[in-house]
Amino acid sequence: MNVNRLTSSRAIVKGALILTACMLGFWVLYGFFGHRVIESLYQSDSIKFVMGERRLIPLADYLVRADRKVLVITFSLITLLLSLLLLVAFIKKPGELTLSCFVFFLCSFLLFCFLEVFPSLARPLRLHIFDYYRDRDFRIADETLGYRNKPLLHLKIHNVKTQLDSPLYDVEEEPRTLEWVINRNGFRDRSDGQFSDVVLIGDSFIESGWNEADTFGKRLEKHLPGWTVANLGISGYGPYQYLEVLKRYAIQQNPRIVFFCFYEGNDPWNIGEYQRWKKSGSSLAAYAPGSKGFWGRYLIVLSEAWRSLETRAWTTAELVLKKITQSQYLYPDVAVVKLPNGNIHKMVFADLHDAISTEKLLRTGEWQELRKILSQFKNISVKHRITPVILYIPMTSSVYAEYSTEESGMNWRLIRENQILWSKNIENALLSLSRDVGLESVNLNDAFRPAASEGRLVYNPIDVHWSSEGSELAAAFVAEILTERFGTVSKFSP
Repeated sequence: MNVNRLTSSRAIVKGALILTACMLGFWVLYGFFGHRVIESLYQSDSIKFVMGERRLIPLADYLVRADRKVLVITFSLITLLLSLLLLVAFIKKPGELTLSCFVFFLCSFLLFCFLEVFPSLARPLRLHIFDYYRDRDFRIADETLGYRNKPLLHLKIHNVKTQLDSPLYDVEEEPRTLEWVINRNGFRDRSDGQFSDVVLIGDSFIESGWNEADTFGKRLEKHLPGWTVANLGISGYGPYQYLEVLKRYAIQQNPRIVFFCFYEGNDPWNIGEYQRWKKSGSSLAAYAPGSKGFWGRYLIVLSEAWRSLETRAWTTAELVLKKITQSQYLYPDVAVVKLPNGNIHKMVFADLHDAISTEKLLRTGEWQELRKILSQFKNISVKHRITPVILYIPMTSSVYAEYSTEESGMNWRLIRENQILWSKNIENALLSLSRDVGLESVNLNDAFRPAASEGRLVYNPIDVHWSSEGSELAAAFVAEILTERFGTVSKFSP
């Protein structure tokens, strides 16, 4: 029996070594000659059938596809290699392997239990790369809202970049310091529930900013002398939560105006997500700590750790492969945007439009529900003598897609025309719905599109959110509209 095990393990080890040698050889050959061969085929007329319609497809696209296939093959071989090594270990020492696996899961489980009791320790352990631990430290569950920010939280985090930052995009981004101060109600607003002239209810567009002065609300307040503006936005919230925030917090501040800040990128989708959460208890806006039991949360952490390891491994392999091949092609998801003044930017349009017409959107269940939410929002506001207004926040692609060029990455070029074609569908649907319900609206496209035509970049290049310049432009635009209608004196001024 032992002889058979030894023979089998030696055969598997030999196969693993051969597999490793083949993989390394494959990388060396492809690294030094792969792109050269592809370029030669691309330029050759004698084997046209190999490359297809070359005039319609840039050379960079062939290089991208070839590199992706190499990476897929590589990770498949690595998976097979690891499986063989585990099989050898199981054949030779099944007890030791089982014990090792048990110890690994036991240690991970004990660490998980420890951090459940002391969640703030996840920060110094740099575990905030996982959504679970970031939410565990910053948020608490809420029966109606799903979650809220932890009251009276004060954080200062250094060397922060935007959420979608990746070395694959080859876009320079300076890390900055993020200061996060939360009041007793869970909002990023020092007014702490006092009387306000204007209340902003929304998601991360309203909440975000490098510090409180950088938020849209504080910028708006700066443009409205004598007015006070309350920031009641929380990242991940959607229309159902906006309505609840109005009932629970906004009307207590007796404002003159309340803004329902609608982001076209995910607010319609958030309606369906909220309904699923209320029905089945599924995760809401990726807030896992409040949606699962103990073992469910443990599995979430393990899956997040695995996805993070997988992403980092793929990113590293792709960067190494590009360096070996000395390739200069653009990452497939990156769009090269050339503005009318000649400024060129690399951008990533993370939120995209669906191929649904305005008429079909308005007939969907989510939009029918949105009509009810907006009607309730209006009725509650009017009952409390508050002027309700919809603030329409566009996606990056709604503003800049039309300026993207043929030098863009392969994936973006494939969807570019349709994204431009569909770019006004949600906008038209929301504005039509607001008219039907009888709500005033302020459309930030009226400020952002002219700014883009002047060559200004009002969104972060590789993030869905507007930049500090965009936040300032939005604040000045909204302030001008409010000033024209209401003047510049606070109703709370003596």
